[in-house]
Amino acid sequence: MAILGYNTIGTAGTENWNGPYFGCKFTPTEDGDITKIWVYCSYPFGAGDYDFKVAVYTESGGEWDVKAVEATSAVKYNATAQWRSVDISYAITNGTPIYLAAFGESGFAVPYDAGTTAQTLSKWSAAYPTFENPDSGIEIDTFNWKMSIYAEYTPSGGGGLAFTNRR
Repeated sequence: MAILGYNTIGTAGTENWNGPYFGCKFTPTEDGDITKIWVYCSYPFGAGDYDFKVAVYTESGGEWDVKAVEATSAVKYNATAQWRSVDISYAITNGTPIYLAAFGESGFAVPYDAGTTAQTLSKWSAAYPTFENPDSGIEIDTFNWKMSIYAEYTPSGGGGLAFTNRR
């Protein structure tokens, strides 16, 4: 397994995504197949169990406007801040940026650290659990953050054993 994204618990701040979803941009350095997306998250407003989902967006014309895939199931989160994973399947291509997106039902707190210019985008007018496709540029905010979100993936090509039959 390899990792694409930010598998560190951010210490610069925590964003309480109370309604919108966000996507954080990362560029793979090899081809592969994503199997899970992990998010470090919690519900910061007390007790309760809530659902969150994940998706992968790609770019068209420099915006995150094409939903490539959305997870078919949701995962619970609560007041305990911890890494939580959602199964998802998506083929990544070396050098082609993607956005790892997450959408919490309510009060979805995710830590972050400083990132690159407009590395994180958010969509403010969305209603859980619908990731829009294509995403429009209306009501999009940008942040210079890298969120605590990453994908587990299996690199393509190589890594297997080669056998030679010598008789």
